[in-house]
Amino acid sequence: MERGKNLSMLAGLGVGATLMYFLDPRGGGRRRALVRDKSVKVSRKSKETLHGRAQDIRNRMKGAAHEAGLIHAGSHSRSQTAAAR
Repeated sequence: MERGKNLSMLAGLGVGATLMYFLDPRGGGRRRALVRDKSVKVSRKSKETLHGRAQDIRNRMKGAAHEAGLIHAGSHSRSQTAAAR
């Protein structure tokens, strides 16, 4: 039971110190802005990375399907294209 009380006290001190750090009238606004800016940057970078990986996987799947003969280079064969000309 003593360990639980100590842990609760430490957690309370940590929350209080964090609130005091970010709600400080002098520097709290700057600190909050820094945290917000870093969060936006991480979010944007994660989105870009996820999009890039999805595009890479999509291209690899297309390449594998093409090599397996499941996708043809064009909708018309060469003979159909030559006949159309």
